[in-house]
Amino acid sequence: MCLDGRSLVQYTEEIGMLSERMNIIHAVWVNNVDLDIIAEYGACVAHNPISNLRLGSGIMPLRQMLDRNIPVCLGVDEAIADDSVNMWSVMKSAATIHNLSDWDYSKWPSASEILLAATKNGGLAMREPKLGELEVGAPADLILIDINSLPFTPLNNLHRQLVYCELGQSVQLTMVAGKIVVSEKQISTVNEVDILEETREVFERQRKNLAQAFTKMDEILPYYKKMYDMAGDYQLNMRRRLN
Repeated sequence: MCLDGRSLVQYTEEIGMLSERMNIIHAVWVNNVDLDIIAEYGACVAHNPISNLRLGSGIMPLRQMLDRNIPVCLGVDEAIADDSVNMWSVMKSAATIHNLSDWDYSKWPSASEILLAATKNGGLAMREPKLGELEVGAPADLILIDINSLPFTPLNNLHRQLVYCELGQSVQLTMVAGKIVVSEKQISTVNEVDILEETREVFERQRKNLAQAFTKMDEILPYYKKMYDMAGDYQLNMRRRLN
């Protein structure tokens, strides 16, 4: 919240920065007024459910956004807040965490809504026409999945099985802009073995610096915790946590 009681969404609108070109990241602590403003300007919301869970940020009001036709896409955030950085896990988390938000199961997100967020709405957020769509003229960003694999056996509801059962193990081929970049679980654009080895070497060189950083963190942690507790005590008249 801003000092005068306005939300960041309202402040962004006031200074003329809010438009259909804006991606609003997370959007956990927003109220109905904020959502009406976001819908009016056609801005996209990037939903990062695993990051929100990992950091204890709260549960985003997804159904209220979808009811306003706000385009919601999905994101992994970053490794420090997601760990695995797996879009398949993000889809399943987005499809299940909101079941805790409402007793009315008809308001829970459907598998089709989650797939739309993971595909077409991602293209909207990136301002890339037809990205995430399977049609003539769309960017050839495709994956091929083995439907004979365990997550799809027996094949009874493709949308649900893509969202709830698959974690990426059935992907056989990945294409970006018409170019095959992964085939038979091998990346063709970089040497994955060399990169992983380089990563381990870099980490070893940084181990001493990391130890010093943790020591420094212990010194400032009490001050950070005080700010954290003050923020938690601030009353927003919203319920985004289970407690």
